[in-house]
Amino acid sequence: MKKRLFIILFLILIPTISYAASNPYPKTQTFNGVVSTPCTRVVWQEAYDRLGIALPGWGNAVDWYRNAANAGYQVGSEARPNSIAVYSGFQGYGHVAFVVSVDDETMRIVENRGDGEGKREGSRSKGIGSGEQSDLYLIGFIYITEPKSSGSSSSSTSSTNTTTTQKSNNSNLKSLTISGIDFNFSTDNYFYNLDVPNEINNISITGEASSNKAKIDGLQDYDLKVGENIITIKVTAEDQSESNYILNITRQELDTTNKEELPKEDEKIPKKKIFKWSNYYLIPIIGLIVLLSISIIIIKRKKGK
Repeated sequence: MKKRLFIILFLILIPTISYAASNPYPKTQTFNGVVSTPCTRVVWQEAYDRLGIALPGWGNAVDWYRNAANAGYQVGSEARPNSIAVYSGFQGYGHVAFVVSVDDETMRIVENRGDGEGKREGSRSKGIGSGEQSDLYLIGFIYITEPKSSGSSSSSTSSTNTTTTQKSNNSNLKSLTISGIDFNFSTDNYFYNLDVPNEINNISITGEASSNKAKIDGLQDYDLKVGENIITIKVTAEDQSESNYILNITRQELDTTNKEELPKEDEKIPKKKIFKWSNYYLIPIIGLIVLLSISIIIIKRKKGK
């Protein structure tokens, strides 16, 4: 009887037992000899602990934005609490941070520590394309609390003989060109670090979206200043999800190493004056020497007599 009662209780309790989701990212990583906690692990855990959301594994941090959009998550350029900020850079691996709160200019985020294990809370700029240490540039945000889209452009329901049209979430660029600059464009690469000579002071950017229902902002002419020029090309899909392609174009300073520097005014040698001085004084001196020599010869002859 007791055995049967135990089995019944066990079967009743089984559905109430819950298991914590497993973080798909490693506990530590070693980069340039420094052991730290990966930013991907920290952000995944923050989303789970704060919101109860177990995110899938999206690979390296720089791939999160694209993979999240492909998985139906809403993405965009507006910083919001409980979203994930995605950065390019950091030697191609990128960076992610969990957004806790947002104010006028900055956002409060949780990210990994760069000098050891664990996490830290701090502030970063919320502007798309804003640069940070380790060449990090903000690509955009993943809104993990927003309803996910189906990821398809249309669907039909045969039982009701009606067709339900889904808005496209394709916010990718098909092509991107910059006048006077050769670079390898890829639809899945959202950040480009380009160096141009000083002679290029103006560029024209053209491009085409992968979907004819998407809107592109930023295709225009730009004047380049010497130094960094951050240009953002924003693609807005039909369902209003966004992708941001960041161009960090560095125009070099004017090269003056091959140009001979002219001497300063006080360093110029007045050659003509030197010749004039010699003309005025050299002849009298020679004449004086000749007279002295003749006088010495006459004196010696007199003494010899």
